[in-house]
Amino acid sequence: MLTKEYIKEVKQNSPQEFGQLVQKNINNSGNLIFILENLGKLPISFDYQWILNLINYDNEQVRFWAVKNLGKLKLVEIIHQLEKISIEDESTLVRREAISSIGRFRDQNTQQILLQHLHNDDPKIVNQAIRGLLTFKGDKKIDKALKKLINHDNEMVRD
Repeated sequence: MLTKEYIKEVKQNSPQEFGQLVQKNINNSGNLIFILENLGKLPISFDYQWILNLINYDNEQVRFWAVKNLGKLKLVEIIHQLEKISIEDESTLVRREAISSIGRFRDQNTQQILLQHLHNDDPKIVNQAIRGLLTFKGDKKIDKALKKLINHDNEMVRD
């Protein structure tokens, strides 16, 4: 039976078993969500390949939690993957979390990705891009791009 304590124990004592645990539960989206929700802080050396394997899962919540956990890792090599998700996933929730994860990197290498999402049709995505860019407030290019949003069609974005 899956418990928070069991997940914590696997993470601390044998993190390589997560792939096996996920495979055992691959057809049970409820269990996958529970596992992903309860991962907590991830060590730098965490093997995240099994999480990457879930980004195309057919359940939106599984994809959301997979993206959220990938974002916790803050590994430069997954920025491209998060960018792809932010563009291609069918779910606003998942795309928004991908942008949020990119923003949490607080890295200049993510600025261009976030700037591109200021022109997204979905105001929730635009707002996440704004939040990510606020870290770079004071940078002339960023300030100029954010000031242009004062006249945005969407009230939530304008505010």
